[in-house]
Amino acid sequence: MNASKLFLIIALVFSGIIFMGCSDYNSTEPITDNLIENNRSSFSIDINSFPYEEISDVEKAGLIFMREEEKLARDIYKEMFHLYGAKVFNNIATSEQTHMNSIKLLLDKYSIEDPVLNDVAGNFNDSNLQNIYNELFEKGSVSLIEAMKVGAVIEEIDIVDLQRSIESDEVNNEDILFVYNNLLKGSANHLRSFVRNLNMQGVSYSPQYLDNETYSKILNGQI
Repeated sequence: MNASKLFLIIALVFSGIIFMGCSDYNSTEPITDNLIENNRSSFSIDINSFPYEEISDVEKAGLIFMREEEKLARDIYKEMFHLYGAKVFNNIATSEQTHMNSIKLLLDKYSIEDPVLNDVAGNFNDSNLQNIYNELFEKGSVSLIEAMKVGAVIEEIDIVDLQRSIESDEVNNEDILFVYNNLLKGSANHLRSFVRNLNMQGVSYSPQYLDNETYSKILNGQI
C-alpha cells in the first residue's frame, strides 16, 4: 500500500470517529467516557500523520479560542442536562468534549499553551466567552425550551466561527483545516438535533447568526 492511500484511509477513519461522536443525539444512551478515551489515541495517530508545518499567529490564536469555545458549549450543555435531564444535552456535551480533545491534540503538536489548564466549569480566560457563557446560562435556566434555543444559538456561533477560520487566507495548515472541517460537520449535526428537538416541542426555530441559505443547507444535511 502506497503512502497516499494509507494517508487517505487514516483521514477517513478520523473523520468517521468525530462524526460518530456527533450523531444520534436522541439516543436513550449517552456516549461513554471510555469511547472518548479510546478515540483520543486514534486522534493522536491521525493528527501526527499530517505534516508539521510552520504555524502562524492567527492559527495559534484560533486554536486557543476554539478550545475555549468548545468548552463553553460543553459546560452549558452539562448544566442544562443537570437542570432538565434531557439526554440531548448530555449526549452533545460528550461530543463537545471530543471536539475539545481534538483541538488539544493540535495545541500539543504545536507546543501551544492550553487555555484550559484548570478545567473549571463555567470559567474562561477569554472575557468575551465568559460574558457569553454567563448570558446564555441565564437564558437557558428559564425553561427547557429556552435551553434548547440556547443550544441552537451556540451551534450557530460555532459554525460561523469555524467557517470564518476555514475560509481565511491565514489558516492553511492541513491538520488544522482537517479538524475544523470535521468540527463544522459536528456543529451542523448538533444544530439539526436542537432544531429537531424544538420542533418536537412545537417550537419553530429561526436562525440568529446564520444566513438563511446556510441554515437551509444545514437543515437539509448539505453541510
